[in-house]
Amino acid sequence: MIIEKTVILSNNQIADNIWEMKFESPQISQEYIGAGQFINILPNDDWGHPLRRPMSIASVQNSNISIIYKIFGDVTESLSKKNPGDTAELLGPIGNTFTKWDSDVFPILIGGGVGLAPILNLKSQCDSADIDYAIIIGARNSSEQFIDHDPKNKIYLSTDDGVWVKRAP
Repeated sequence: MIIEKTVILSNNQIADNIWEMKFESPQISQEYIGAGQFINILPNDDWGHPLRRPMSIASVQNSNISIIYKIFGDVTESLSKKNPGDTAELLGPIGNTFTKWDSDVFPILIGGGVGLAPILNLKSQCDSADIDYAIIIGARNSSEQFIDHDPKNKIYLSTDDGVWVKRAP
């Protein structure tokens, strides 16, 4: 586990009140071992609480990591105001990875909302390992969906209000 002062590379809104933040994090990304791990972020330098905010790692590419978060209160609102070039102190990687499965198993990955971040990371690992799978993604409503419904590729979307989302290209 490493405490690392990182540089924010991007911070983009990807759906209604849902954001993806990418960090240049060479030390944490080097220690990262797989989907399911998370980081703790110090929201700002004058954060007055003893604990940082835990955020699931959504992806690791080279020396960069990303998180997906939803604006729920003051802390995530302040994160949404961060700009590329700003710094953030991270602690990580923390936690275990998903359990490995036998090659004859057909995994069905299920997740929703911002809890989808580690599932998307696991999806990337399945893609890299050429593992066939299906993914079921849920959200409160269609404005919170940020992945395309694609049954041909076994990606299925649903919302709490019963809408199956199909987006035009």
